[in-house]
Amino acid sequence: MKIISIKKCLIAGIWIAAASISSTVYAHDIVGALTNGLGTGSGAGATDVYEVYCSNDITAASQSPSDHLFIQIRDDSATGGQVSATVIQNSIVTANVTNNTKTAISVTDLIPADGLPSANKILKAPVAAQDLAFTIAVHHTAAAADNYLVTTHCQDANSQHTGTSSSVLQNQ
Repeated sequence: MKIISIKKCLIAGIWIAAASISSTVYAHDIVGALTNGLGTGSGAGATDVYEVYCSNDITAASQSPSDHLFIQIRDDSATGGQVSATVIQNSIVTANVTNNTKTAISVTDLIPADGLPSANKILKAPVAAQDLAFTIAVHHTAAAADNYLVTTHCQDANSQHTGTSSSVLQNQ
């Protein structure tokens, strides 16, 4: 008969507890932090910039062209101002024709550190396409250390998931 040490059981219990209380993180989440302005009191000058790509992905729920981008932001910081994201649609490439029409929306978590994201917003593309690109600029409204979570989903006209990926363009 093996005797398990109390220390090993305690460590295992802590790991299980930590895993059960952690936040849910999805494949289309962008986790970031902004700190500009803390030491100098110069304000909320930092901006993180990301690009989100909507594409045809055979593993996605829908094989239809992407129609819109769904976005939410959650401010995980109890101090400082609010965290906002501005989304700009970049050019659309469809049948080798580029449409450079740009549209934009903004989303803000009005109650920081409550564990809940902002209301969801949708930026509709002028034309549904297999390849869409969106630029997301995340900024804060006051000189503070802000941690945030941006959730994005590329979706077809029926709100079914299409291929979604993201990359960092600028990290302040």
